[in-house]
Amino acid sequence: MISVGLMQTLISTARGTLHNSTIDRDDLKNASISIKAGTSFIADQRLKTLLDPPKVACAYNAGSLFENKNSNNRWRMRQFPIGTSAHCDRFIKFFNDAVFVLKGTTTPVSVGYQQFYLA
Repeated sequence: MISVGLMQTLISTARGTLHNSTIDRDDLKNASISIKAGTSFIADQRLKTLLDPPKVACAYNAGSLFENKNSNNRWRMRQFPIGTSAHCDRFIKFFNDAVFVLKGTTTPVSVGYQQFYLA
């Protein structure tokens, strides 16, 4: 299994979330398609994650939200490498930096996730 494109989405995930069995590696190299696939997956998972950032990160990384009780995993959610909290720890650092930068701007967000969600 190989993740492709800007959003690093698996081809099988992109096909499922975009309801298009013809999506291939080259399609996911197109930034627009990659973003649609990634954000559609996040939207599909919203009832499980409630769009809570650590849950979204782990669900995106592991394919859905799964419990992992390993004592080395502070988040107790499956992520790769299995049994660690490495992915979510790294994500949270970047997320917190982004929030800090956005806090300093008065420009409102212009695009909601609904634009990318394909039912």
